[in-house]
Amino acid sequence: MRLLRTFAALLLGLPMATPIPVAAEDAPLAPEVQHRVAVVVLARRIRGYAAMAKASSDCQVEKGRLPRRQARQALAGLVQRRNVRTLVVSE
Repeated sequence: MRLLRTFAALLLGLPMATPIPVAAEDAPLAPEVQHRVAVVVLARRIRGYAAMAKASSDCQVEKGRLPRRQARQALAGLVQRRNVRTLVVSE
């Protein structure tokens, strides 16, 4: 089980660790494109964080340390406190 969690953590970290292709310095990206890239990267990181938090709470439920209902409420509260729309997390 520990190996499975470690493997899952590695997979979750990969999308955030991959470099973002950057245009050549002589041809900078338009501001609209830079903004869109930033939005996509931020959404990807938010989804990664939410997936990590869900995996952690699922593990606590599996070990009997946390009731399932409380785990769901905690994840919903976490997303709400971060002022993130659930659409970003569910995509």
